Amino acid sequence: MHLNYHSMKKFLLYLSFFAISCLTVWHLKVTPSEVQVTETDSTLRSSGPKQKKSEGQAPSTKPDLPPLRQDSQAPSTKPDLPPLRQDSQATLEPTDATSLEEMGETELERPSPSSSENVPSRPLVAESNYMKSIEEITLEVMESEKTLEMKDEVNGDQLKRISLRKTSFKYPYLIVEESLTVNSDGEETLDHAEALVADHLIVNLKPYVDLDMAKEELKDLNCSLGDKITEGVYLVNLEGKPSIEEHFEKRELLDEIEHLVEIVEPDFFITIVKMPNDSQMNRLWGLHNTGQTGGTQDKDLDGPEAWDKTTGSKNVLAAIIDTGIDRNHEDLKANMWTNPGEIAGNGKDDDGNGFIDDVHGWDFVNNDNNPHDDNSHGTHCAGTIGGVGNNGKGVAGVAWNVSMVGIKFLSGSGRGSSSDAIKSIAYATKIGVDFTSNSWGGGGSSTSMKRAIEEAGKKGIGFIAAAGNHNGNNDSRPSYPASYDLDNVIAVGANDHNGKKASFSCYGKNSVDLFAPGVNTYSTVPGNK
Repeated sequence: MHLNYHSMKKFLLYLSFFAISCLTVWHLKVTPSEVQVTETDSTLRSSGPKQKKSEGQAPSTKPDLPPLRQDSQAPSTKPDLPPLRQDSQATLEPTDATSLEEMGETELERPSPSSSENVPSRPLVAESNYMKSIEEITLEVMESEKTLEMKDEVNGDQLKRISLRKTSFKYPYLIVEESLTVNSDGEETLDHAEALVADHLIVNLKPYVDLDMAKEELKDLNCSLGDKITEGVYLVNLEGKPSIEEHFEKRELLDEIEHLVEIVEPDFFITIVKMPNDSQMNRLWGLHNTGQTGGTQDKDLDGPEAWDKTTGSKNVLAAIIDTGIDRNHEDLKANMWTNPGEIAGNGKDDDGNGFIDDVHGWDFVNNDNNPHDDNSHGTHCAGTIGGVGNNGKGVAGVAWNVSMVGIKFLSGSGRGSSSDAIKSIAYATKIGVDFTSNSWGGGGSSTSMKRAIEEAGKKGIGFIAAAGNHNGNNDSRPSYPASYDLDNVIAVGANDHNGKKASFSCYGKNSVDLFAPGVNTYSTVPGNK
């Protein structure tokens, strides 16, 4: 079959986002952690974005990148979805019919039994991976408030807890909001957590606002205009000593400046979905499953069948928005992008995109032009998507030939902020990528981020996102950024080598588009490993 350029581009896009879940939805065991709190009568504030008026969703302008789901039982909000598999093309077979049923509202929504052994004598918080990451960087709990939301003697009382923490994060002061269930023995189970930066906010200014006037008005509130994120979107610094009360009070005051401010929202704390340290990860069953790992034959991406039709094209540019990429890795180097508009090392912004010497992408953690991977997560993503094929070395990616650019907003510890994520998405749009890989999540819904993703969609850029790894139903409790209801967002869950939903993967008939291999996979890591 002959593939023209546009068909090849679509085909490679499909192949590449199928590959993303091979490392985006990893399983880490939940472990308990002791957290002491001080009870007060304070109520938990809402951390969602403040917006003056509702905005309609912009229609899609992506006619040649059709959405990916067709489900006769649960119609998608993304119409005109073609089926994933056609007889004339070899693509992903994510699960069988039984597996799809299991991803609905059947067995997965029944709580798993908990062990009564070794019950501690004091309350514990069962950590999610997200909360575990917060605990790891916490230096001091400066404030803590706990509120009883609902009394329930059968299922456990519902509590809300909010704390101010000093951390080792890039932005040290975080406000952490937790939803808890407490049983009759006083044991606390964490249902949901999100963290946000305490001493600044993301603000969308009204169009044509005079910045000097804005700075003066902000000064009256003991605030200051901070970094520009994208056009019309800025960080606003909250001056003075951080506190929970001060943060939410300033949010309310900023929201009231209607002639100046359109949206006020938090800058959420974001993490990667972590990799296991399992040295026995079996190699490449996700591309070609012969049952070599004890799984079911042909529950894979049909890699060989796809490669008979195309092995990719350097004309397709993929952005790995993550921890960076080891661009000198022997199995990646030939597929790494070089900015044709930049002259390396001359200290000038040759292509006029606002970034000096961005020859290989950009690092928004350190604000420099070296998006090197000091974690390994981004390099692992890159190898799954575009490891050089047929070179006698290491692994083969889904696309043997492709161009990849590293855009770093997650630190060596795998942590970042939604403001830096927004900058990364906007940069990818500016340099004209074809799609972005987004193996990260955490925090709540951000209108500013949704707009950045939507703007990318208007340029024909696909946004491929990990569905999440907390075994949640994204239909009832959204997981961002995968749950933004936009035409160009593709939410990917993880399946195992039997074609079944991975035990840890999030799911949702209306909110998760497809499943791809994501358990015990193998790919590149920094240092030619």
